[in-house]
Amino acid sequence: MPLTVCKKCEKIFSSENQICPYCGAAASRHVPSIEKQTDIRNAAIGFALLVLLTFILILGNARKDDAHVVLLKSCLISACPTETKAVTASSQQEPYYTCKSGELSDYANYVLGVMLAQADLAGVSPKITGKTGEPDVPQNQQPILDGYRTRAGVSSFEEALSKCYRGRGNLKVTVIDSTTGGNSIYVRSEENQKDKFWLPKANLDKLQ
Repeated sequence: MPLTVCKKCEKIFSSENQICPYCGAAASRHVPSIEKQTDIRNAAIGFALLVLLTFILILGNARKDDAHVVLLKSCLISACPTETKAVTASSQQEPYYTCKSGELSDYANYVLGVMLAQADLAGVSPKITGKTGEPDVPQNQQPILDGYRTRAGVSSFEEALSKCYRGRGNLKVTVIDSTTGGNSIYVRSEENQKDKFWLPKANLDKLQ
């Protein structure tokens, strides 16, 4: 059913009515149908995807032509067995923590990931609980968060961070252990052989 908007009170009503049923003013303009708005939105999304795919193809061809490009593979999706040479990956948008154990790394970086995701979606800092220092999560996600904390052997996010450090990017390392069932991997720094730590597999790229 076509709709119209009252030019006086801005309320929407059926265009079959020539007079606004709310304030008595004459009808003014039609409101685009939901179907039309959806078509416009879908067209915009399709155009954006086309531009993105074009950019990816151009970038891919440019990389093929550049013989000096070093190919990197994330240890999250590529096997990185013991003695694999790799480099850490970090940015302002993708920070990470290094920790003394795989369980601590899994927990600290899971909480960090939830906080970053919430801040990105809402545009504001996430709400933090006073007891654990963790962000509020939906009820169905709370058992997952509790499980990470329990396996890490800590009672709060602050306690975990007291045993972890902010990770660096572009640090060359050698894999020591990648056999755990968690999301973290154990490495040794090439700068200092005594510097050993756990970090997320997603933040480690295998050198080829």
